[in-house]
Amino acid sequence: MEALTPAFMQTYFKDAADLEKRKFVFEGTIKETNNKLSAIKSQQAKNLQEKSQFQERLANLDGKYTAASNDYTRKIDDYRKSKEKFLPLRDKAKRWLILLGIILGVLLILAAITGGEASPLFILFVLLVYGEAGLIALFIVSKIKVNRAEEFLLQVDQRDMNQEKSSENDFLVESIQTCAKKAIQLQKTEESLLAIRMNLTEHYNAVKNALAHLYGKGYISSYYHNFSAMATFYHYLSTGRCLEITGPGGVIDTYEKDCQAKLVYSTLLDIRDIALDNNALMHDIRNEAALANQKLNSLNRTLTSIEHNTADIARSTKEISGYCSECSETLQSVYGRY
Repeated sequence: MEALTPAFMQTYFKDAADLEKRKFVFEGTIKETNNKLSAIKSQQAKNLQEKSQFQERLANLDGKYTAASNDYTRKIDDYRKSKEKFLPLRDKAKRWLILLGIILGVLLILAAITGGEASPLFILFVLLVYGEAGLIALFIVSKIKVNRAEEFLLQVDQRDMNQEKSSENDFLVESIQTCAKKAIQLQKTEESLLAIRMNLTEHYNAVKNALAHLYGKGYISSYYHNFSAMATFYHYLSTGRCLEITGPGGVIDTYEKDCQAKLVYSTLLDIRDIALDNNALMHDIRNEAALANQKLNSLNRTLTSIEHNTADIARSTKEISGYCSECSETLQSVYGRY
């Protein structure tokens, strides 16, 4: 049968391996697109929550500053009363401290003159010492109270509640506007990613259908319908290692032997992760797998670019659209040959 000649099957295996690679790339890119869309949804929810919080704060701003102003006014009155109460006490305590200090000095002199024999003077001296200690305590407390009141009242002179309210109002309005702009950007990004996913899904389904069309020809057992087998069969024929499809020494027989010798890996992900070796077969297959993974990584970087650069969505999607167009041309060729 002419369709099963080695030359024909070599092209067939090459086309099947290429479609398997494209299927792998589309699957990975669609998965990444879904991840990006999930991230966008989370950002939209967070942005909406932040906007609502800013709006609530703005709506309550008047009430907040009215309450703060009332509380501030009450504190001002309290500190003014405190100052009015303790300032005279501080001054009186200061004067009495000086006076008692003088009296104590005189008593000490008299005690020195009398030789410490005047017990009434000693008793008076002790009483005055206690009085001096009480005055010192009163002076210290009064001074602390007055200082606190003066510090607070100084802050009152320097604080402008209306200015604070105006500044916070401007901040909240600007924050709400920023959230609104971000919402528009996220919406554009989401719409772009949805369009990309639709395009990717359409071409992914087209690739799967083309693979089903190829494999449906029945040229090769369904057991071998995967990238590793198709790419390996193509390698056997293109390098001349095998000249036939079936029978001893044919591509299927050789493939089974290589599988038993663990010279063949089953999936693109397996091939991507293996270590370098000098096996010619695996070198070629690994290169094909590397190309598929490079394309997948490139498209995923494009998706990241779209997510973080909504200002240039058209340029960012160019690579994905180009890959899809390239895929369409490949599918036309495949259908034309089979």
